[in-house]
Amino acid sequence: MVVIFRSLYIVPLLFISGHAQLLFQNTFFKFPDPFSRFRHEPRGSATEREDTNSSSGSSGAGYDGQWELVSENSGVSAMHAILLPKINKVLMYDATIWKISKIPLPPQKMPCRIVDRTTGELDCWCHSVLFDIETSKLKALKLETDTWCSSGGLTVDGNLVSAGGNGGGANTVRYLSTCSTCDWTEYSTALADPRWYSTQVTLPDGGFIVVGGRVIREFPVLPGGSRNYPASGMSALLPINLHSGHAKAGSAEVLICGGAKWDSFYFSETRKQFLPALQDCGRITITEHNPSWKIEQMPSPRVMGDIMILPTGDMLMLNGAKRGTSAWNDADDPNFVPVLYRPNAAENERWKELAATTIPRMYHASAVLLPDGKVLVAGSNTNDGYKFDAKYPTELRVEKFSPPYLDPALARLRRLIVKIRSNKKRLNKDDLAVTMYAPAFTTHGISMNQRLIILNLVEVINNVWPGIHSLIAEAPSSGAVAPPGYYLLYVVYKGVPSVSMWVQIK
Repeated sequence: MVVIFRSLYIVPLLFISGHAQLLFQNTFFKFPDPFSRFRHEPRGSATEREDTNSSSGSSGAGYDGQWELVSENSGVSAMHAILLPKINKVLMYDATIWKISKIPLPPQKMPCRIVDRTTGELDCWCHSVLFDIETSKLKALKLETDTWCSSGGLTVDGNLVSAGGNGGGANTVRYLSTCSTCDWTEYSTALADPRWYSTQVTLPDGGFIVVGGRVIREFPVLPGGSRNYPASGMSALLPINLHSGHAKAGSAEVLICGGAKWDSFYFSETRKQFLPALQDCGRITITEHNPSWKIEQMPSPRVMGDIMILPTGDMLMLNGAKRGTSAWNDADDPNFVPVLYRPNAAENERWKELAATTIPRMYHASAVLLPDGKVLVAGSNTNDGYKFDAKYPTELRVEKFSPPYLDPALARLRRLIVKIRSNKKRLNKDDLAVTMYAPAFTTHGISMNQRLIILNLVEVINNVWPGIHSLIAEAPSSGAVAPPGYYLLYVVYKGVPSVSMWVQIK
């Protein structure tokens, strides 16, 4: 099947690995090692609109984004969230310890969870849902073990593996397959050691490592304060640029922003005095032999925030507070204003404050990048339980944020996957980029396994057929760069990303 973007056909989109090529069809095509297969799920065809704007890289310059409320009730407060491939739904779950939510366990999920076999106490509430990103409808899922502060990641086949949690859930490994009738399968003794607030990383062979407190390599100390929980700074791997002309092709650079002063948690927890959060960021190239930090300043302080990598390679910082730390009721002064960070711009041009939300997103908020380039934002619960009369109540509303590249004035540049063909002029290679995004498992300000890969665009062949163009891009060279699994593939034209499609590396 031919895969086409509006104003850009990809027939075929060729990924070069040695002499391998990939035609987008509803089947597998073999690659030489390191990838044996590359699969996608096509959505249709694409067309090109007339475009009279010749500027590049200035998408949404005068547009600060837009918020939309898409649901009043997510059923559960989204302590954990991830976009699942194949079904295009966001998995959200919190914890079973509170024995309450806003979505009862439906009859088909009975019997209720047994909380205490001695007393016979039951929990008949859902603590996990699938959120439909198009309709906002919920599908209830059933959890038996406590997932509070657990980790997660996607397998090669796009299924979720969750590890650890609280209490009896700390040694648990959970599986959720991506199908319309699937539900959790839980193995309560699968982990040799209990894991709580752990990190789960996808390895180059598609397996996982679950880490909690283990030092693998030491880097220079980032000055200024604390960044890990409960200080809870934000962190992300900067986009991996595989373009052959890029000075640091294949290098890995990490960005860490915000957090709290060394003694901030003491004052928050014991005195309810909320010190200002940190306002600085540090960048470090971890692949260098002797790396060092480069310090920058955000427009405002932020603790408990989230960083999402956008399809363009820019970074969106949102959620969190300006004072205090993580933990129950240990922060104040919500930071309503998201910030766009352009890592490759001049230092004095990297930051831009965007349109503010009206909903506080504090402790236990989450964010998810969607196939259409919007960012879904949910959760926030600073309370030990579900409380709706607190200063910062348990939050069940779900929003979507449209970054500046979704400025309605740039609609003519927007590449959507449609089934209509029209006439088209030539495409300029310098106006195009092909990026692959690995969906993040987001919890507590950590976006596990999030990465964006900017593929080396080798050639643009114009007018293969009238109005049809072919892109030739170079595949990642190894699983160390792109671990096996599902990715959202975007074509970015003049700074405006297409609606993505799922691709799979096996």
